[in-house]
Amino acid sequence: MTRDPVYSACATFANELSGQGVEHVVISPGSRSTPLTLTFAQTANIKTWVQLDERSAAFFALGLAKKTQKPVALICTSGTAAANYLPAVVEANWSETPLIVLTANRPPELRGWGAGQTIDQTNIYGSNVRWFAELPIANEPDDHWFQFAAARAFQSSMGPRPGPVHLDWPFREPLEPLNDAVLGQPSDPIHLDMAHTVLSSNKIRDLAQRLEQTPRGVVIAGPMVQGSQWRQAVKHFCTKTGYPLLAEP
Repeated sequence: MTRDPVYSACATFANELSGQGVEHVVISPGSRSTPLTLTFAQTANIKTWVQLDERSAAFFALGLAKKTQKPVALICTSGTAAANYLPAVVEANWSETPLIVLTANRPPELRGWGAGQTIDQTNIYGSNVRWFAELPIANEPDDHWFQFAAARAFQSSMGPRPGPVHLDWPFREPLEPLNDAVLGQPSDPIHLDMAHTVLSSNKIRDLAQRLEQTPRGVVIAGPMVQGSQWRQAVKHFCTKTGYPLLAEP
């Protein structure tokens, strides 16, 4: 049997995302993203959704991520398909909703020459993503880099400030797998220690003193306050301070 480096890398990446906790992948089909589409469709514990329109697909994924409180992956082909994700990526940024955007791309040698469905996708979403990376073209026997990239994508999307991440993945033709290809096998998920912001005891004392000196105030809670622990914390704070609470439903 022959090893297909492209599909092996995709399988390693998909298996790692599944192991980290990704359960849903929303796909807008296109030829350049064929390796990702076929791989995720065969990945255990992953439910794939097909939405032809990329803008609609992105907002559908955004809703899934808000509902499940877990990252949802998005897959599209190269070119303007990636640009159609932008509105939902911006909203995911400001609503702190985890998304993992996977855009297929032409290989470097086809860019800048007028090739079809080819635009500059490098960091196309700008400051709206927590992490961006252009993945290498898979032609080496070692798939560990792709496993690490999947783990970092998941962890970066989850915190300490959740939001979207973007991985741009170039593929060369042929885009279909070899008939007898050996794909990557699942392995133990990678654990990454992510930094978390913690207030020092001095900062907490300073805030407490300021609250004591400000008997009249108001708390405005927006839609980013998610999870029962946050709701209880806000409620407890308002009870202790006597501040009225204004909340967006």
